[in-house]
Amino acid sequence: RNLGVYNLNIGNYPKALSYFQKAKEINEKLLDKPGIAATLGNIGIVYCNQGEYPKSLYHFFRAFEIDSVLGNKSGIATKLGNIGIVYWYQGDYPKALQHYFRALELENALGNKNRIALWLGNIGIVYMDQGDYPKALAHYIRALELDSALGNKSGIADHLGNIGVVYMVQGDY
Repeated sequence: RNLGVYNLNIGNYPKALSYFQKAKEINEKLLDKPGIAATLGNIGIVYCNQGEYPKSLYHFFRAFEIDSVLGNKSGIATKLGNIGIVYWYQGDYPKALQHYFRALELENALGNKNRIALWLGNIGIVYMDQGDYPKALAHYIRALELDSALGNKSGIADHLGNIGVVYMVQGDY
């Protein structure tokens, strides 16, 4: 699976899929359900990055089901968020928000502040795309506060940029 992740990160999607398929087969032989769920999630990411959204959703939902049976709340939250991303890419904002909020709820229960900030930022993006600037701004600011407290410079930069865009589109230069 690590070779698949490497190839995913460098954009070699055919090779990434090949390694992920091999990893999934090995995990299935070992009856390693957490490994199967993780690998299915990786495959979902590859398909999402290629714009093959139905295939991406199929793999994310399969991984979600396995994580649900296992009670893997962190995995469930990740899959829900990834499903939200696919719906956002497709312009299905209600479904994107539905999945982001479910992921956010789980991450809050787990106390995973990095992921909370991520999903808050993504929720802000959906509201921004819908022209709901007050809600977008509120979510970006909450995400910025979390990432600032965590010292996550990349997240801080993303949120500040998004906040700036909200002000710009509202004519507040």
